[in-house]
Amino acid sequence: SFDDGWVSHYTTVMPMLNAAGLKGSFGIITSYMLNTVPANPIANFSLETTGTASTPQDWFKGGWGTNDAVLTWPVAGFSGAKGAQLSITTYTSGDAKWYFKDVSVIDGQKFTFSDYYKSTATSTITARYFMGSSTYVYAQLAVVPPSAVWATQPVQFTVPANVQSMTIFHALSSVGTLTIDLANLDDGNPQPYVSSGQVLDRRVRAPASP
Repeated sequence: SFDDGWVSHYTTVMPMLNAAGLKGSFGIITSYMLNTVPANPIANFSLETTGTASTPQDWFKGGWGTNDAVLTWPVAGFSGAKGAQLSITTYTSGDAKWYFKDVSVIDGQKFTFSDYYKSTATSTITARYFMGSSTYVYAQLAVVPPSAVWATQPVQFTVPANVQSMTIFHALSSVGTLTIDLANLDDGNPQPYVSSGQVLDRRVRAPASP
């Protein structure tokens, strides 16, 4: 049982409970919740809104090399009804990934990126920076271990100089299946309480009101 609705209940406690197959009860101070400022700039971060051509709105399919990657949306997600999945059964080179519409950033800005994922193989998290010179620069942020259950691995990074915008690739570069949901890009400014959006992310796991 957890009181007051601290944001750490969302970022730390919930993943631990889910990984252990346990449930918790959370008391929320609604006045604090309603006054929080959403920090996540990723459009359609929960992958729930439909776009076109079997893709979620503001998300894109990507990949390169010699492989037979199949990218599928929607599939069952961690929260809500929809997640995104990619599967590779034959692999020689390259990768496959889902990625979100670029967000504007400034030099030296600090972020923490996270998403919820399930994967049968090791995957990678990579930042793609769109530079002032109209070129792209790529920076691998993390190597993510496989997980048979929903997991998350937050990664911290700092935006380099002369970047105009960026996106994040959670990519698979081998035979396997990767499913993602709930992408979050936090600017590092502490927000002590959960927002209404974070509370609603958990609505499918909450018990019915008495």
